[in-house]
Amino acid sequence: MRTPLSLFTLAAVLLPLLGACAAATPTATPLRPAAAPTAAPTVTPRPAVPTPTAVPTAPAATPTPAPKVQRGGTITLVETRPYSTMDPHEASTSLPGAFLLFDGLMNFERDAKTGEWGPKAELAETWTMPDPKTIVFKLRRDVKFHDGSPWNAEVAKWNIDRWLNDPKYYQKAYIESIAGADVIDEYTLKVNLKRPSASTLVLLGRAAEHSGFSMMSQESFEKLGYEKTQSTAVGTGPMEFEQWLRDDRLILKRNPNYWKMGEDGRPLPYIDRYIERTILDPAVALIELKAGNAQIMKEAEPRDAASIKASPDLVHDELPWAATLHFNTVFSFSGGIFSKDLKLRQAAQYAIDRESLARAMGFGIARAHYYPWWGEGMLGYDEKNPRYDFQPERAAQLLKAAGYPNGIDITLSVIARQPEQRIGEIVQNMWNKVGIRTTIDSMDRLVWNTKMRGQDYDAGLYRGNTYPDADLAKRALLSDAGSNFSGAKIPELDKCMAEGDAEYDRAKRSEIYKRCQKIIYENAYLAVGYSVPMNYVYRKDLKGVAYSWTTVDLRSAWLQR
Repeated sequence: MRTPLSLFTLAAVLLPLLGACAAATPTATPLRPAAAPTAAPTVTPRPAVPTPTAVPTAPAATPTPAPKVQRGGTITLVETRPYSTMDPHEASTSLPGAFLLFDGLMNFERDAKTGEWGPKAELAETWTMPDPKTIVFKLRRDVKFHDGSPWNAEVAKWNIDRWLNDPKYYQKAYIESIAGADVIDEYTLKVNLKRPSASTLVLLGRAAEHSGFSMMSQESFEKLGYEKTQSTAVGTGPMEFEQWLRDDRLILKRNPNYWKMGEDGRPLPYIDRYIERTILDPAVALIELKAGNAQIMKEAEPRDAASIKASPDLVHDELPWAATLHFNTVFSFSGGIFSKDLKLRQAAQYAIDRESLARAMGFGIARAHYYPWWGEGMLGYDEKNPRYDFQPERAAQLLKAAGYPNGIDITLSVIARQPEQRIGEIVQNMWNKVGIRTTIDSMDRLVWNTKMRGQDYDAGLYRGNTYPDADLAKRALLSDAGSNFSGAKIPELDKCMAEGDAEYDRAKRSEIYKRCQKIIYENAYLAVGYSVPMNYVYRKDLKGVAYSWTTVDLRSAWLQR
C-alpha cells in the first residue's frame, strides 16, 4: 500500500489539522476538549533561511498554464457493485453518486501539501469541542435542499435522530458513541457523545466509504414516506436526482442553485449530467471505458493495470492510502477444528507464503500483507509489530505439537467469485504441503455469511479493506461486532480497542493500537495474505477528479473538449 500517510483522527483535528479547512471554506475553530489529558505540543519556530547569493542562471522554462475549467457535458461512471436503495442511510454500499446528491456536516479530505487526511467544512462551517464529549457545529446558512426546503439545525438533528433510531440504519456499529443531538439555535447544533471518541469526527466527515452520514431532506421524507424514499433522493448536493433504473443506471442533473462556487465564480458543478451505470464484470466495464462510452470506473482488475498504464487515453489512479485485503481469513474460534488449539492456528499462519501469493495474484501492484485489518497510514501500523512470516518447517512442528503428527483435514469456505477461488487454490496447495489437507467449499455469499455467523466452518476466506481510522476495525474485532465472523470473544481486545478510541493524543493512540494488534497476533485467529491499492481508471479528458478516502468525489470534475 505504498507511501505511509498520517491518518487523521480526532487528535489530528484537535491540533494541526485545522489549517486544512482553509481552502475554499472558512477555517474551523481549533478543536481541543477542555479536559483533554495532555497539553498542546510546543511548536518550535522554523529557523530563518539565509538569502542565497544571486548567480546567473539560464532563463527558466515557461510553465504550461493549467487548463481553464469548461462547463457542460455528461460524466458516466461505471460501478461494478449494484445497490438496492437510494436511501443513503440504509444503503449497504457507498454510492459514488451520493457525493453529488448529498452533502455531509463535513467531508473527509486530503491536504495536498501535507498528505494528511481530516474533516473539512461542508454543511458545517466550523466546529468546536468545549469538553471531550461535546461537539458544537456552526452550520452554513442559505443552503436549500433540492425540494426547496431549508437546511438548518432542526434538519441536521432529524438526520442524526434517524441514524440512531432507524433499525435499518447500516452504520449502527459506527455511531454507538453518539448519544444524540440538540438544537441550540437555527444554525447551531450540539452533538453529544456517550464517551470521548477520537473517531467521531472522522465518521461525520463521511470517511467510512459510505453515504450513511449524508444529510437528506426531512420535508421530502415526510412528504413521500418511507417506501418512495427508497427509490428517490433529495439532498443539498451539486446534482439532483432524475431517474434510477435498478441494476442498470442512475441519472442525475445539474443543481443550478448549489451553494459552493467553482473556479470560474459560478455555482458547481461544471457538468450538466451524471450517469452511473452498473456493470458487474470489471472486464466489460473497462471495455466501455476504452471505447469512450464511460469516463471513469472503480477498481479495475490487477491483471489489467499494465495495459491501462500503457494506454495513451487512460489514467490508472492508485490510492496509496487505502487497500483491498486479499486472503482475508478467519479461523473459527468456537466451532470448527481450529477452535480447539492455538497451535493449529499458528501452524496455518506460518504455512502461508505471502510474498509468493502477492506475486502470483498481484500483477506487479500487490504486496505481501501481514497485519489483519491494519494498513500503512493507520494509527498503530508498524512493520516491526510481530507477524507470521513464512516458516513451513515451524508450521509442521506446530502441527505435530498439537497432536496431529500425520496431518489434519480441514475445509476452507470460499465465496464463489474471483479472485477468492483462485486464492483458495493457491493456499490449499501451501497448506497441503505442511500436512493441513484442505478441501475448498465454494458457495454463494449469502450462504457463506450464514455459515460464518453460525460457526459452521473451519476457516473462511473473503476480502476486506483498510480504514481511515483504526477504531473502525472494531466492526470485525469486538466480541459482539456484526462482522466478527470468527466468533472470538477476547475481553482484552475489546478493552484495548475502547482505550484507543477514547484517547485524543495521536501518539498515545498509536501505541494502544500496536498493543491491540499484538493481542490479535497472539490469538492467531485472523490472517491476511496480500494487499492491492484501490484504484480508479478514467479517461485523460476527465479533469478535477478528487477522493474522500476511497469514494471518488466528482463535484469539481469537468470534461476537457
